[in-house]
Amino acid sequence: MSTPLATCAAASLVSPPPDPWLLRGRLVCERCGRTRLPVFDPGVGRRSYDCATPCQAPPLPAARVERDLLLLALMWTTGRSEHTDGPVVSADRLGACLAWPDRARAVIGAAYVAVTVTEHGHLRPIYRPLDTRTGTETAR
Repeated sequence: MSTPLATCAAASLVSPPPDPWLLRGRLVCERCGRTRLPVFDPGVGRRSYDCATPCQAPPLPAARVERDLLLLALMWTTGRSEHTDGPVVSADRLGACLAWPDRARAVIGAAYVAVTVTEHGHLRPIYRPLDTRTGTETAR
């Protein structure tokens, strides 16, 4: 059984799936409690996650939010802290995951139950619990 991190590093000849939205269904608006929806603005060619309710929370730029949460998820799945000397996740590994959305979604899914978005656009990940001795997800 491979881990999401190993899946990210594995070579594959399969083309990426057409869905580029790495956080689909995982971003929850703190203000209204609804799931943030993927939105593509063809006028400017930008993807974002938006709250489609009257709460008027600002949209989140998808590329930045996905990159930041994927990096944290990669660090979490390797058990590394962001407060260490040197890079904890190589740029190559991050780039490989971003190039294959299905792999990136697997890493994100292994790390987070959901991510709450504050009214100011700050992210609050809700991590999956880990057994500290084995590094595996705990049973509920």
